[in-house]
Amino acid sequence: MSEADFTDIDPSEPLSSLYRKINARTKANRSFESSPTPPSSPVANQFYVDSINGIFAQRNDDNTEWIFQWLIGQGAHSFVRLPEPATPSTVQVRTELDTLLNAGGFTDLEQQGADTFMFVSSASCPLVIEIPVPSVFPRWDGRLHAVYLDNVIDAGDTVEIQLEGTGTTGARLTRPGDFWIGRVDAAGAWETLATNAMNGVQAVSASAVNVDDFTGLYIVETSSNDVTLSLPSLGSLQRARGPISFKKTSASNNMIIDTAGSELIDGAASVSYSAQYASVTIAPYDQAYWII
Repeated sequence: MSEADFTDIDPSEPLSSLYRKINARTKANRSFESSPTPPSSPVANQFYVDSINGIFAQRNDDNTEWIFQWLIGQGAHSFVRLPEPATPSTVQVRTELDTLLNAGGFTDLEQQGADTFMFVSSASCPLVIEIPVPSVFPRWDGRLHAVYLDNVIDAGDTVEIQLEGTGTTGARLTRPGDFWIGRVDAAGAWETLATNAMNGVQAVSASAVNVDDFTGLYIVETSSNDVTLSLPSLGSLQRARGPISFKKTSASNNMIIDTAGSELIDGAASVSYSAQYASVTIAPYDQAYWII
């Protein structure tokens, strides 16, 4: 809102009219403020810049809280770089943002949403990064998240990217240089926009395993039971999905690879392997799975 002046105020007007005009123009002139601390008596929809931390915020319609909009100097889709986790743990993107942007007088900054970026090193692994669930925190709907694994990690260590509080994994980083950029929509559906982390390895032994969108190699242990690995529906695959390899390590029982619905693998609904050390690589293409 542009600055308002008082040139149209007539001192001969009734006092009540003068009060209304002066009050309205005062609010207009207070619609934007830059200072080290939030205004002590803000008005609804007022803009405020935290001159210390570079936070741009706006007062909500009810004049009850500040809504974080962005960091000064960054565009609408620039990433906020979150602190790198120091030790193996689980971190929440919301609380990391809150820590980064903490300023007196602001409330619930972590619920306001931002495009985020996080470096991860071996000191942080194994690590679970939890991104907000947009259905719970609507301002996170459509926000981008990027994670980059920047140096050597121990064998078996991973960076899991999960939906906060659900345990649902959308990506797994296992090698130096692995990265993932994606988001989750309000319905809870993952969308991978860019990644090179398609060669993650997962060892499985349960009788029923759902093949995910990002693991490149399954080590299948069948010593206790048959293991059936169910491929994802072709319609639900991430657009960057590459080939999937399966390796059977035991001489006992069977490794069975199954499709969804009427989908086929080389013309068959499923394929089964009984020999120890049997292996197969399967790739999705043109509405079917193919053995390559």
